[in-house]
Formats: sequence, structure tokens, C-alpha cells
Amino acid sequence: MAVRQFTDSRGVLWTVWDVRPDHMAAVTNEPSIFEFSAGWLAFESATEKRRLPAPYPREWPDFPSTRLEALCRGAPAAPQRRAREQRDDTSRDVSE
Repeated sequence: MAVRQFTDSRGVLWTVWDVRPDHMAAVTNEPSIFEFSAGWLAFESATEKRRLPAPYPREWPDFPSTRLEALCRGAPAAPQRRAREQRDDTSRDVSE
């Protein structure tokens, strides 16, 4: 698995790596996972996550930052994971 970092034209630092079927272990019930069954390029910044489904260029690790940015812009946003339900602590009696 290759991993690269690049800074886009807005100054955002991205990490990109490939996810291949032979590295996927868990089965998920996410409906859109079938679109990604052949793998994807994962793009992650401090504020965004994106996934570009395969097929993608095999030589992507050697691409200049401008070309990686173009792939990233074309990648759909990754679905956000559901946060675990948090217990409502405000209902507790503070005097306990």
C-alpha cells in the first residue's frame, strides 16, 4: 500500500493511500460499498475524507501534486461514520 501527502492549491494538506480488495477484511452493510468493491484511493485532510473508486491510475504515487489534487476533487466525499449515541448526562442529579 502506497501512501503520499500533498498540499493542494488552497494550502490544505492531504494524505492519500490506496485501499485494495486484498486488504479489506471487514464486511459492511453500507449500501454504497459495492461501488468500492474493487478498491479505492482514500484522500484525507484535517476536515474532509474522500474516496475515488477503482479503477484509478496505477501510477498515482508518482503523480505531481496538481494531478493528485485533480483526482481528489473528482472523488466523492466519504460517508461520515455515525457517532456513538451519547448518554444524556444532564438528566443526572448533580447532588448524588
